[in-house]
Amino acid sequence: MASLILFGMTAVAQTNLSFLTSKGALRAYAVEQAVTACGQLSAPTQVGNQINSWGNILNTNHTSADILSTYANKLLSITILNPKDQIYLNAWVLNGDGDALFYGGTGTYPVYSKGGGGYVLPQLSVKLILASVIPVKFNKPVSNADIVYTDPVTGQTANYQQLASNGNKVYFPTDSAGKGFLQVNFTDGTQMSYDIHTGAGGADTGISVPEQTWTESTIDNLVQYKDPWTYGVVNTLQSSQGIGLNRTYELILSSKGYVGFQLNTSEGANATGYWYRTFGSQNWLYVPAINGIGQIPVTSAGTWYVVPDWDPSQFREPDPVISSLNGKG
Repeated sequence: MASLILFGMTAVAQTNLSFLTSKGALRAYAVEQAVTACGQLSAPTQVGNQINSWGNILNTNHTSADILSTYANKLLSITILNPKDQIYLNAWVLNGDGDALFYGGTGTYPVYSKGGGGYVLPQLSVKLILASVIPVKFNKPVSNADIVYTDPVTGQTANYQQLASNGNKVYFPTDSAGKGFLQVNFTDGTQMSYDIHTGAGGADTGISVPEQTWTESTIDNLVQYKDPWTYGVVNTLQSSQGIGLNRTYELILSSKGYVGFQLNTSEGANATGYWYRTFGSQNWLYVPAINGIGQIPVTSAGTWYVVPDWDPSQFREPDPVISSLNGKG
């Protein structure tokens, strides 16, 4: 995870983009930015104007568990015409502007209960995936923005990607976190640049299907620990030929102290260090690791985020699909 650099001007709170330096940091940022968690039950032949959706406004100081509780043990029903149709369950986590931060979905078919009671659906679970783009809000209107990617070996400029923008927001592709430089041009003519190097007829009224929507939910590659003082955090991340998905660790701590971390990959690579911050701060701090072992100095109770750092020659996330620099302009 690289440090944030602003070229030509001093950083201010609204433009601290340290959360773009890695996908792990971006995942933690998305959890904090969440305002609403909502879900929906639907089917191709659902009857009438049914309302089969629900939502939860999150507290300001929420954690990932508060998001996931929106989908736990929800008992819903839907009236359908055709029991052979698949019933869909979808979830979204949104920010205050209604932009998607996480999404998830699954589907299954109703099964007729041999013991009576009509059709039922099996219990389901859903995994919330970080959205493909995350909105980054600035303190003035944006004209356009792009990412300049650098070659991970030579460090030289390789190619670029133009980004969508709307008003004060730039929509940042999550797979590009930590991959180069972000350039933002504003409508007032100024520019800021950031280093982020990381129906049926008759009497048929349909079939009522009671639905247990989710009994287990997760956020992809985010793991929460509550007071892991005794054993610390010991994990193995899956990798293939040095490529895999990094994780975000959310610590819910009742006191201050040191939290031990020992992380490696399935191919034997050890974490070289750990980036960490407390909830609400964008100031990521770093502690080195020896053979994957590091101690996170927690200075207060509350929620903390930790993102492991790796030698990119041993473990890194897949590169995004990007256009050629020669096509720019």
